[in-house]
Amino acid sequence: MSSTTPKQLSRAVARAALWLGGLLAVAGTARADDSEACRKAQQVIGDKAATMLPDECQEAVDAAEEERWQLWLDMGLAHEQASELVNAAQYYQRFLDGADQRERPLGAAWEKARADARASLERIDAELLRSYGRVDVTSTPSDAMASFEGKAAGMASFTTPFRHYLLPGEHTLQLYSPTLGKTVDRAFSLSVGQKLALAVDLTAETPPRRPAEKPVTTKTTPKATVSPPGGKPAREAPPVLETVGWLGVGAGAASLALGTVLYVQGAGLVDESKCSGEAFCEPTAAYRAKRKADGEDLETSGVIAWAAGAVLLGGGIAAILLAEDDDASGASAASADGGVTLDGLSAAPLPGGASVGASLRF
Repeated sequence: MSSTTPKQLSRAVARAALWLGGLLAVAGTARADDSEACRKAQQVIGDKAATMLPDECQEAVDAAEEERWQLWLDMGLAHEQASELVNAAQYYQRFLDGADQRERPLGAAWEKARADARASLERIDAELLRSYGRVDVTSTPSDAMASFEGKAAGMASFTTPFRHYLLPGEHTLQLYSPTLGKTVDRAFSLSVGQKLALAVDLTAETPPRRPAEKPVTTKTTPKATVSPPGGKPAREAPPVLETVGWLGVGAGAASLALGTVLYVQGAGLVDESKCSGEAFCEPTAAYRAKRKADGEDLETSGVIAWAAGAVLLGGGIAAILLAEDDDASGASAASADGGVTLDGLSAAPLPGGASVGASLRF
């Protein structure tokens, strides 16, 4: 019977330590990959992912992603059947981008769906280029939100990179980067059948400076009075002051109406940015954050427009009333003769409009 020497025992212990260390390293790497899959699954199904195995987490992520793919395919087919080819192309392209970016192999059914969508998109592209131009937009960094002429691009929200079709003519592309927190405009022209590629580096672009606005001053001419036979001066409303007054009233009313429109639109954007209780909310969280910020800005602009409208309306009324008097020194005489004297004026913005008050003496 052979005995184990201390040297042999130490070698056996060393081998066991190396084997155990390698096993722990592999397990740690697998665990890191597993936690990434389950983190994505947690965004889809919540805390339930914490009790799932890594393969189950990946299956949950794939299933949720494929639900979106099916939605985009259905939307593309519906728009194509309605002859809304621009919107159909947008949804088919979104599906193809998602399917092409998946690193894992697609199932046979999804491979066929991708091939069919690509064929449909090629057919639609040839049809659209007979009347439209095509623009392919990329940006650095990517995932910038886009609009054309200050409006959302069609039915589907766009983040770079993307493709879109536009009528021939001059256009303005606006890109907003949530990462950098800034917006860049890019003007371009497009002709029928043209395929234009736009690459925008938002890190190098600087927002254009607006020229300083010059203050607008309005000159008024003194009122002329004519003394009729009898010696009593007749009052004549100066045309400039009265015109300015009516312009102020009109501008004030328009500003109040504009404020109401801006406030309602802003409240709508804020409501649209809310998203809860759904596995997926389109558009993206960054887009919803931008919509909420835009909505709050519009609400603030609406309140400002109300205040400005109240001031303009009050100022216009004051100008019209002052035009009824001969001059500041003749205010008391005008009152005694049955005229109207303005003693005080106040204006205050209110939700949905504004309040204007005037104190008159007859």
